Amino acid sequence: NSNASENGALTGTCTGFDLLDNKGGLQGGNLVIIAGATSQGKTSFANSISLNAIKTGKKDAVYSMEMPKKEIASRIVSSASRISSSKLLYSPLSEGEFMLMDRGVGSLNDCMKNLFFDDRSTSNIDTILSSIRSMKIKHGIDGAIIDYLQILNVNMKNQNKEQAMGDVARRLK
Repeated sequence: NSNASENGALTGTCTGFDLLDNKGGLQGGNLVIIAGATSQGKTSFANSISLNAIKTGKKDAVYSMEMPKKEIASRIVSSASRISSSKLLYSPLSEGEFMLMDRGVGSLNDCMKNLFFDDRSTSNIDTILSSIRSMKIKHGIDGAIIDYLQILNVNMKNQNKEQAMGDVARRLK
């Protein structure tokens, strides 16, 4: 693999997943699309990759057409604390769970400054591309996660859904 050195060393961004990191990690300029059936953990997988990247000093922007910033943040804290995000959001925590959450948040303190959210609720590809460019200039982001490409609003003039997604992928690249 051209992304890894001869001994399999990481040459790109650490993902925290050995199968990817042993092939060099995420490389600058690459577009990675995570696809799968409904409820297979695509968002959790992408969030885990982002969390591992920001822990190594990389900067990421997150765009979600599906969930608000508060829910994404709770999923990140959930990952660090091992407490379900729904429990963090909607249920009282026991003293032990509160201590786990506090430790999890503490472990994230230094790296959370490297994670950026665009508060605008948008599913317009042009707005997202503009925001990514702006975040690159303003914050020096290294990557962006866009959750749920299928519901992006694209100008689909005489295009079917597959052609539209191909156009989105080309524009994101």
